[in-house]
Amino acid sequence: MVIINNHIKNSKKYQAIAAGHLCLDIFPGFTGIKNKPVTEIFSPGKLTQIKDAELSVGGAATNTGLVLNRLGISTMLMGKIGNDYFGRVLCEIIKKWGSDTTKIAVSDELSTSYSIMLAIPGMDKIALHSPGTNDFFSAEDIDYSELSNVRLFHFGYPVLMKNLFKNDGEEMLKILQNVKNQNVTTSLDMAPVDPASDAGKADWKKILKKILPFVDFYLPSLEETIFMLRNELYNELLCRYPGQDMLEVVDLNILQELGEELAGLGTKTVVLKCGYKGAYVLTSDKNRMEKAGLAAPADIINWSSRELFQNAYQQEKIISTTGCGDSFIAGFLASLLTGEFLENSLRIACACGAEATSVSDNISGVRSIEEIKEKILNGWPVQKFQFNGNYWSYSSREMLWKGKKDSSNLTS
Repeated sequence: MVIINNHIKNSKKYQAIAAGHLCLDIFPGFTGIKNKPVTEIFSPGKLTQIKDAELSVGGAATNTGLVLNRLGISTMLMGKIGNDYFGRVLCEIIKKWGSDTTKIAVSDELSTSYSIMLAIPGMDKIALHSPGTNDFFSAEDIDYSELSNVRLFHFGYPVLMKNLFKNDGEEMLKILQNVKNQNVTTSLDMAPVDPASDAGKADWKKILKKILPFVDFYLPSLEETIFMLRNELYNELLCRYPGQDMLEVVDLNILQELGEELAGLGTKTVVLKCGYKGAYVLTSDKNRMEKAGLAAPADIINWSSRELFQNAYQQEKIISTTGCGDSFIAGFLASLLTGEFLENSLRIACACGAEATSVSDNISGVRSIEEIKEKILNGWPVQKFQFNGNYWSYSSREMLWKGKKDSSNLTS
């Protein structure tokens, strides 16, 4: 049984801020190329004809922020760009989506970040990324005066922003402390880590121990979390299963172990995105959840001491998985801000992630939150997935998995 709550009204102009990594994504037109090995496409001296390129916003600030706006949550964007051609194009695209760019910092000395996204049919995407201004983003690039206008502050991809993870995350800590000092709810997302980069060499366990006490909702992917907390396992899986998606080979029973460790580091709610398999959530007890700030859940009892897993929704046609994790987060945060039960928030988040795969820009495919709810209520089929062992039990009534730490299991 799926129950959808009514929205909570908010009279403020903005309800949320989406800040952090910001870049221009360039998608060469590979859609007409099928069944060609990548070595043939990129053979030295060879000319390969492709279709028109697409330009899109990239990074968590825009990916999550623009989808939040699309879902009816008025969201202010904060990031940093250069005073250059790419920066102007990026602002133009953001404005076309109906969002304001006045709180995006502009540098005259630095270049705008960009990515060349090689989305070749039949293989995982390849991203060539230039960090540009993102590496120099600091606590001073946030306009804290705007915090009085919002309930939620979301920050994304500090792992791709060198200034924020150096010195064991001191700059990221400063941002989060400033936000929490105004009782604004915080959420944080990560990004894939290049093991050979500076981020790959950072002590992420130490960084997380420092910053997670100031994070109310922590929403990384499972793969990112394994890299940060179980680096030996991460390297072992890469060596044992070269070229395979980690989700195909890792036992998802690691979720409850990682969730408990992250909660122990200080965050109130852990959400681990598991791609095409679904998503996991673990929440703290009532006393801690009540301290989540201005965007604390409307129904604290429903959101307290929960452990759930929602299977991903099926999508008939997948164009690109770029940014679908950000759309998932937007769905989850929009549900939080509109007073949904936790079960519905997880469903809506998975639905937004699935819808984002139907387009290359990750934004235009996500419909209104009311349309998403209707599709869920009409029986949108989910991906088939079964847990091993006896830790998880499936509730056919609620159509999701419950872990042994879920309060409904403890009281039944």
